[in-house]
Amino acid sequence: MSTRKHYLRSHTPEEGGRSEPVTAPLRRSVLSRFLRNPWPALWVALLLGAFAVQAVTSMVWKSPTIDETMHLPAGYTYLAKRDYRVNPEHPPLVKMISALPLLFQKIDGNFDSERWRDGNGGAYGWEFLYRKNDADSLFFAARLMMVGLSLCLGLLIFFWARKMYGNGAGLFALFLFAFSPNLLAHGRLANTDVGVSLFMLLSLFCFDGATRKLTPLSAALAGVTLGLALLAKFSGGLMLPILGVVLLARVFDGKPVEAGLRRTSSLAGWRRKLPALAALFCVMLVFAYGTVWAGYGFRFKAVTEPDGKFGQRFSDAQKMFPPDALYRFAYENRLLPEAYLVGFHYLRTHMDRVAYLDGKRTEVKMVELKDEHGDPRKHEDGSPMKAPIIKGWRRYFIMTFLYKTPVPVIIFFALSVILAPWMSRRTWSHEAPLIAFFVTYYVVAIFSVMNIGHRHILPVLPVLFIFIAKIPSCLRQRKRRAAIMISVMFAGLLAWYAYGTLRIRPHYLAYFNEIAGGPEHAFEHLSDSNIDWGQDLKLLKRHMNEHGIDKVHLCYFGSADPTYYGIKFNPFPDRTAAGPPEGSCLFDRKGEYIAISGSILHETYVLHFLDPSIGPEVERRMRNITRRLRGLEPEAVIGYSIYLYRIPGETRVLVKPVGPQ
Repeated sequence: MSTRKHYLRSHTPEEGGRSEPVTAPLRRSVLSRFLRNPWPALWVALLLGAFAVQAVTSMVWKSPTIDETMHLPAGYTYLAKRDYRVNPEHPPLVKMISALPLLFQKIDGNFDSERWRDGNGGAYGWEFLYRKNDADSLFFAARLMMVGLSLCLGLLIFFWARKMYGNGAGLFALFLFAFSPNLLAHGRLANTDVGVSLFMLLSLFCFDGATRKLTPLSAALAGVTLGLALLAKFSGGLMLPILGVVLLARVFDGKPVEAGLRRTSSLAGWRRKLPALAALFCVMLVFAYGTVWAGYGFRFKAVTEPDGKFGQRFSDAQKMFPPDALYRFAYENRLLPEAYLVGFHYLRTHMDRVAYLDGKRTEVKMVELKDEHGDPRKHEDGSPMKAPIIKGWRRYFIMTFLYKTPVPVIIFFALSVILAPWMSRRTWSHEAPLIAFFVTYYVVAIFSVMNIGHRHILPVLPVLFIFIAKIPSCLRQRKRRAAIMISVMFAGLLAWYAYGTLRIRPHYLAYFNEIAGGPEHAFEHLSDSNIDWGQDLKLLKRHMNEHGIDKVHLCYFGSADPTYYGIKFNPFPDRTAAGPPEGSCLFDRKGEYIAISGSILHETYVLHFLDPSIGPEVERRMRNITRRLRGLEPEAVIGYSIYLYRIPGETRVLVKPVGPQ
C-alpha cells in the first residue's frame, strides 16, 4: 500500500533519539478521509478565508501602486491584441492573469493613441486607466485575481509542509501564511511578486517530486512549471541554478530514485542516478523552453502592427548599452521571443537603482559611456552619453529581512537553525530543496545592486514557512510541566504574530517590526516599496473631506492620478529652473496645506533620477523645502506614507495613521 512519510527525529529516550518514518494510508477517498476527520480541512478553509478577508477588505482603501498602473494595462494588451510592446521588462504571465477579468468588461483599449503606437508603457497605462476607463473597477477585478493566486500559494505551502511533517505542521505553516503582513501587502496588488513566488515554489515542488519518482509525466510537469516561473518574472531564471543544486544533492544523498512508468526500477548509487537525473533536467529544459514560447503565442515579433514599436527607453537602452554577442546571436536566430530578449537586456543593464538604507542613500557617479573601440558614445545631438554607476549594499536584504519580518518568525527560524544538528539524515535529505532555494536565492540577492524593496526577496518567505513548520513537532515533550510551558510560549508567539498583522491593517505595505521601531520609524531605515509606493491617495482624499481641506500643495511619489480621486492640488516643485523661488514663497501661504510623500520628504531619492525633467536648480529648491518641513510637526501622517503639513505647521502629530484601523 502507498504511504505518506513524515521525516522527523524522535525525542523519546527509548528510541535512542531516532524514529522510523511515520506512515499513513493514502488510498482512501477524499470524502472518506474528510468524514473521518474533517477538522484539518475546516482549519485550512478558515485560514485561507482569513487571508482572503484581510486582503480584499484592505485593498479597497489603497490607490494603485507605481508598478500597477503599468502592469495591468500591459496585461490587457497582451490578451486583447497579442502584442507585447508595453512593459517588456517583465514577462507576461502574471500580468495576463491579473488582466483576465478585463476581457469580460467593456474596455476602451485606447489603441488609436500615439502612446500606444510608441509603446510608452507609463503614459499609455495612465491614459488607459484614468482617461478611457474606470480605474477603480479595473483594479478591483485584477486584484481579486491576485488574491486567488495568493490562496493557491497558501494551499501549496500547506500541502508541502503536511507532506513532510504532518497535519499540524501544515496548519502551522498555513497560519504563518495567512497572517504574513508582507504576503498580504503584495498578494492583493496587480504586481508580479506574489505570482513569481507561487510559480517558483511550484517549480521546486514538482522538480523535487520528479527526482524521487521519475516518470515522463513528472518530468514534463517539472518542465512546464519551470517555464511558468520563467514567464512570471525574470528572477524566475534563478530556478535554473537552484534546481541544479537540488539535482546534485539528490545524486549524492544516498537515497534511490524510482524510475519508470508501469514498471518502476530503483536506481541506487550516484553512478546510476546521475544519468537519469541529467536526462530529467534536459527533458525539463525542453518543456520549459516550449512553455516560454507558448507564453508569447509562439511568435517572435513583439509588435503586431506595422507602425508599432517598442518604447523610446528601450531603444535608448540598446544605444547606451549595446547588446553583447550572445544576445545578438539569440536575437538573429530567434532563439527566444523578441519581447523576452529585449526585456531581459533592459533589466540586465538597469539593475542598479538609487536606494536608501539606515539614513544613507547610495552614491551615484555619472560616467561617460564608450564603445568597443574606447571612443565616447554620443547622442544624436552630439552630447556624450552618460550613465549612473550605483554601488549597492551587501547588507541591504539582510537588513530588510531583519526590519520587515515579524519577530516571532525570526524566533522560529532561529529555533529551526539551532535544532538542525538534532535532525535525522532523512529529514535533511527531504529539506535539501528548501535549503538550496533559500541559500541560493538569498546569496544572489545579497550580491544584487537592485536594492529597492523587501518584495524582491518575497519568494523566500513560503520556503521559510515550510522549513520552520517542523518546530511544533520538534518541541514536543513528554514531561507535563515542560509541555505546558512550551505550549504557552508557542501560543504566545502565534498571538504576537497575528496581533502585529491585525494591528497594521490595512497598511500592510508599511509593516515594520519592533526591531525597526514599527512603521512610525520606517523612513529611518528604508523607503520605496518597503513603505511608500504611491498607495495612499484615497486616504488623503478621505482625510481632506473629513477635515474640510479643499486643496493641497502636493508632491506625490506615485503614478496614480490624484484628480481621479477628486483631490484638488497645486503640484510642486516647479519643473522649470526659471520659476519662482518656491522654497521661500510656499511657506508664506499661511494656513494652506502641503502633502508630500515620505520618500521625497526624507530625501531618500535624488529627484532628477525619478524625473529627468527636474534640473539641479529645482532639486536644490526641493531640498530647501524638505529641510524646512522636517523641522515642523505634521498635522497627519496618511497611511504612514504621505505627510500632511499646515503652514506654518504648528499642529500636533497624529500617532496613528489616517484610515480604517
